[in-house]
Amino acid sequence: MRKLILLFTATVFLNIMNVLSQDCNMPGNTCQEAQLVFNLVTDPDYSNIYKQCGDFCLDTATPDTTAPAGCDFRQAPTVWVKLKTDDIPPTALITSVVSHGLWQPLWSVYYSGSGSCNDLTPLINFDNTTSCFSGNTTTAIQSDINIYWIAITADPNGPPIDNPNFTLCAYTRITVLTCIGPDAGCEENDPSLVWQATWRENGGDLNGPFCPGEEVTFNVSFFYDAGESQVDWFHGIIPDFGTGWDLVNFDWEGNLPIANDTTATFHEEGTDCEAVVHRTFPHLCTYRDEFGILRMRHIECDDDFTDCEETGLLADQGVLPNGYFWLNNGGSPSCINGSCRPRDRWGIGSKTAQVTWIYTIRVREFEDPLECERNRDLQMSFLAFSDDGAGCWEDSAPCRLDKKQYSPPYEVSCAALPGILAEEPEICSGGQMNMVCQTEDGSDLDIEIWFEPNPNVEGMNNHYFSGGLGVVDDTLTIVNSNCIPEEVRYYAKVIDPEVICEGKVDTIIVTVWPKSVLTSFADTICYRSLPSTIEVKISCEDHENINCDWTHLTSGESGSGFFIPIDDSFNPGMHDFLISLNQEWGCIATDTLSLQIVAIDTTVNKSGNTLTCAQSGASYQWLNCYFGNAKIIGETEQSFTPIVTGSYSVEVSMDNCKDTSLCHIIVLTDIIENNFGSDLSVYPNPSQGKVKIVLPGFFDEIEVIAKNISGVTTSRKTYQHAELIDFEIEGPPDIYFIHIASPGRFAMVRILKL
Repeated sequence: MRKLILLFTATVFLNIMNVLSQDCNMPGNTCQEAQLVFNLVTDPDYSNIYKQCGDFCLDTATPDTTAPAGCDFRQAPTVWVKLKTDDIPPTALITSVVSHGLWQPLWSVYYSGSGSCNDLTPLINFDNTTSCFSGNTTTAIQSDINIYWIAITADPNGPPIDNPNFTLCAYTRITVLTCIGPDAGCEENDPSLVWQATWRENGGDLNGPFCPGEEVTFNVSFFYDAGESQVDWFHGIIPDFGTGWDLVNFDWEGNLPIANDTTATFHEEGTDCEAVVHRTFPHLCTYRDEFGILRMRHIECDDDFTDCEETGLLADQGVLPNGYFWLNNGGSPSCINGSCRPRDRWGIGSKTAQVTWIYTIRVREFEDPLECERNRDLQMSFLAFSDDGAGCWEDSAPCRLDKKQYSPPYEVSCAALPGILAEEPEICSGGQMNMVCQTEDGSDLDIEIWFEPNPNVEGMNNHYFSGGLGVVDDTLTIVNSNCIPEEVRYYAKVIDPEVICEGKVDTIIVTVWPKSVLTSFADTICYRSLPSTIEVKISCEDHENINCDWTHLTSGESGSGFFIPIDDSFNPGMHDFLISLNQEWGCIATDTLSLQIVAIDTTVNKSGNTLTCAQSGASYQWLNCYFGNAKIIGETEQSFTPIVTGSYSVEVSMDNCKDTSLCHIIVLTDIIENNFGSDLSVYPNPSQGKVKIVLPGFFDEIEVIAKNISGVTTSRKTYQHAELIDFEIEGPPDIYFIHIASPGRFAMVRILKL
């Protein structure tokens, strides 16, 4: 029954292959049918690799029930080829098979002591782990055997065969001296190599996995022994880092290795001091990664070297990637004194070297989990070079095939925590945020939120929410008066105690708008100045983007604008207005503006020769109306008693208002001598020179004489039958004495002429 199922499977497979590929180079289906495809040539100087490749297919392949057991050749479609080596005894055979589709090749290499297919023996790889090969493989060739068979099939655990074509490559080489690493295989490090992490930024297991963005410190040490070559010296190392490391920002100069207590120098590819190989290395090739960094492949140790620019580094032309070298001039005439290039110098100066390298490097950060998965490789390796390989000393037996030395298979942790969902609010200064934050995937993991200080805003707080949900209820207030919106940055991430790598940090920007407020809370208007206006003064006077509404709280009168009209319909006293400020970005502020209308009572009451202002509780200044309202020095009381005849007013000040009364005449009787009777009066006093004399009746003859203060008569005049006399005082301003005489009567009056 099993045979029937296998035959049916093979028939279906053949039909599919016939549809997919109608034209291909089909090898034999069994060992007996295998065709000779390669005659391999070996370079005895190991300066060239004569690799041969051919395209073949599994088009009509069927399972080979006669094949040796193992590797599924008896159950899966299998083809056979044969190859031959030349007369120069090689010591290693390197084979590779690359499919033209998604399927993964699986193959084995056999030899026969009798030269037939009856006693096939599989070759084991140099690592002594398997005879079923799935990658670039080096196997040791048997002595006195130069015919080999290769069976090829598809890995049954891989993708199905979508394109039956494949490329087979093979080449041989002789034994070459190595100074580090076991001669057999690539994955086995030199026994002296120690490569371990000693510190990681996030804490946790030093074997990883490591977190994106995390810094890790490594300690590398190994012993380099070139004693077998008799004359070689240790020269340098070329490190290679997995694609998960941040090489763009790696500090090459700050992480220098030390050998025999001597610090290496860093040599950068592309500079005047770059490293170039001295001999041809056919097993090495270089390529550039996605960041343009030059990297190196070891084609016997790396399964994939198809991205190499050229296979083999040529002597004096093969530029090495960034690396570290120990440079001395040495005694060779070919070494150049003063040159900085490793290619022109020899090595450390001894056949053995104890190398220690302590360095700190950061893991790359990735845009998305898929990019992280593609670049999670953190394994590191290095190639060591002797002075004959990369220096100037020409040795007869150089260390030419030093194997790669590998770190443990470190990896990046791509188990990304979810992000944070939160809307970015816009609030007014003094407003509460009420910002809802939750995990991106709805999980109940904890959320940590912190803020970046802004010196212009206060009220921010750190927050920690359990259960995957929380509300940031900070009240944010702008503390300066620059009247521009402010931004506050909050940062949020998900916390999972079981995951050592931090989740991505989300930035939440909160906009805080300035809120205009009243800057004038009270104003005063003098009633006598009405009609007038009062201005609503605010902070952030961007009137184009702010609307102002006002309402008189007593009368209910309302309006819009920053100027409130006030007329005499507003009675003296206190008036309150409700002010509402509406900004176009949504901020609303309300406050009260108070107005005091001040009315001053300028009534002046006269009592005898004393004048009294009716307004109490004010400030007063009495004025002389005859002298252009000149201030009367010292007269600042509510009442005023003139000492000379004149016209007087008062200036009243109260609550930032001023008003002046009408002028009031005070006539002082400066009668020095009088027997005419009490009804005699002379005015005005002071006078511009013209006075009126009022007699207490008609007199038949009256003589009036004016004498100055010196007794000199300046004016004289006689009047007949007079009761009211107009008399003019001649002479300059002065004090004059008016003599009024009539038979039996006399009076003398003092007059001030202005």
